[in-house]
Amino acid sequence: MAADFEFEYEFWIDAYSPKTIPMKRLGDYMAQLGRLLGNEDNVHFRKLVGGSTAVRYGVKREAIPKIEERLEQIKHNEAANDVLSACNEMNEMLRLDSAIGEIRPIVNGKVQRAKFRFAGREIPRPPKVGPFNEPAAIKGELIRLEGGDATKHAGILDSQGRTWKGDMNREMAIEMRQYLFEKVVVSGDARWLRNESGEWELAAFHIHSCKPLTKDTLEEDIKTLRGIPGSQWREVDPDEFIREQRKDDDEIH
Repeated sequence: MAADFEFEYEFWIDAYSPKTIPMKRLGDYMAQLGRLLGNEDNVHFRKLVGGSTAVRYGVKREAIPKIEERLEQIKHNEAANDVLSACNEMNEMLRLDSAIGEIRPIVNGKVQRAKFRFAGREIPRPPKVGPFNEPAAIKGELIRLEGGDATKHAGILDSQGRTWKGDMNREMAIEMRQYLFEKVVVSGDARWLRNESGEWELAAFHIHSCKPLTKDTLEEDIKTLRGIPGSQWREVDPDEFIREQRKDDDEIH
C-alpha cells in the first residue's frame, strides 16, 4: 500500500470482469463513485482487479470519518440531494447491467465484509402508469416552430436546459410565431406516462394557447402587492424576484 494512504477499499460489481467491462462503462461507474464519496483530494484510484470487477481505491486517514458518515447518511436517506442522486444513478446503472455492487474495506490485502451495498437489480421497479391526459402549462423560450402539414410543431427550452415538444393547429402556430425566441407560457392538453424507472414522461402535448412571459406584468403585480397595508412585498426587489422565478425548477405544471 502506498505510504500516503492509510486505508484501502474496493468497489465491487458482480458483472463483467476486468477483461470484458467496456472502458466507457467503467468510467461511468468510477465517475458516480467519485460523486458519491466526495473528498476528491483524498480518494485516489489504485487498480482494477477480478474475478468480477472491483475498483480498488485508497483513502487518506483524515477523510475516513467524513466518508463513513456520508455512507451512513445515504443509508438513512439523510445525505444531500446530489449525493443521493449519485447513489440512485449508481443503482440504476447496476440495474441496467443486471448487477449489484458493494463497497468493501481491504485489510492486510484481504477483502472484508461490505460496509455499503448497492441493491441494483434487486430494487423493485415501480409499475408503469398511464398514459393519461390532463391540462398542463409549460414556460420557457419558444425556440422552434415548424411543420409542413396541417399539424405544426413547437419546441420550448426551459431554464434547466430541457426542451419540451408540443403540437398545434395552423392558426395557433400563426399566433405563436410572433413570440419566437421569446419567453412564453404555453397551455394545452398533456399525455403522461410513468416508466419503469419511476420517471414521468411527456408522451404528447397539444397546445391551445400561448402568452408572453413578460417582466412588466410581474413588476405591476409586485407594485400592487406592495400597496397592501402591512404587506411584506414592500421589502421585495422586483428584479431579484423575477430572476429567481426564471430559475424555478418546475417549468411544467
